[in-house]
Amino acid sequence: MISVIIGLHATPSEDSNSGNRGSSGVEDAVAAKSEKLYNLRTLTPDLSSLLWGKLSCEILLENWDGATTALQAVRTSIEERAGTHSTFVPSPSRLSATEALTQRTWLLHWALFVFWNDPKRGLDHIIDWFTSEKYMQAIQTVAPHLLRYLTAAIVLNKRSRNNSHGLLKDLVRTIEHCDYEDPIVDFVDCLYIKFDFEAAQTKLVECELVLATDFFLCKQTDLFMKEAR
Repeated sequence: MISVIIGLHATPSEDSNSGNRGSSGVEDAVAAKSEKLYNLRTLTPDLSSLLWGKLSCEILLENWDGATTALQAVRTSIEERAGTHSTFVPSPSRLSATEALTQRTWLLHWALFVFWNDPKRGLDHIIDWFTSEKYMQAIQTVAPHLLRYLTAAIVLNKRSRNNSHGLLKDLVRTIEHCDYEDPIVDFVDCLYIKFDFEAAQTKLVECELVLATDFFLCKQTDLFMKEAR
């Protein structure tokens, strides 16, 4: 039903493709954004709510490919509605800075369901999303508990990314300015900020207990312990 309603407000893909022939770079950019938004012609609060509903349905159905697409659509809708020059959004439908911050925070929480169920690119997506400027601001301001998942993703993915050392340095700077305690975050704090290796070893034991009971991280316990040592 949600897909049908979204389709009623969408531009048919055949029309958008034929209309883009010979179009300008600006028009191509608009078309690309529209494609990310299921080819919607405009963005209103009601249509944005439908995108959130689409995302929740895909998560509940465990359709992770569809959820990834819906997640990107919601993210695009937030940024378009938070912008001041969007061609998609009527002025009354724009988000205030506080509303945009709240929606980004909620989206980060929903993203955990999607990314931790993506064995190929999930860790990369967590790192890329959580370290982007606007979403890191949301974490530091509203949801410092999400640092647990960013920290875990960096530790678990450090062999796969060429810039893992730089990511750890950035994470350390974030931890230094964030008043939040968590065994996984504290482990990095002890190891890379305080250089207290005995305390780090103690925190690693605590990490194992936390990982085993965390809804998103419980399947990553053995791998985390291996990478952390």
